[in-house]
Amino acid sequence: MHTNNRIVVSLLIPCLLTLAMVPTVFGEQDNINPNPEGNLNFLFAGFAVVWVGIIGYIFYLVSRQKALKAELEDLKIQIENNNTSSKE
Repeated sequence: MHTNNRIVVSLLIPCLLTLAMVPTVFGEQDNINPNPEGNLNFLFAGFAVVWVGIIGYIFYLVSRQKALKAELEDLKIQIENNNTSSKE
């Protein structure tokens, strides 16, 4: 469960930072910049949030895979121990 909490926090922080920028973005509706290059910062921030989410999810999957692999190895050992003890 500890890993799940870290994943949630790592995904929640960029979302909260994005939400903190929303009043700034909507508060400047009166002064819309006719230059579309002025919005590149927001585009970059959006891409950054998405990539942080993807990377966090990949780390979660890798850690989960390692845990499952270790559990599978433990189960194999238990099965082998049960088979050797039942043959005796």
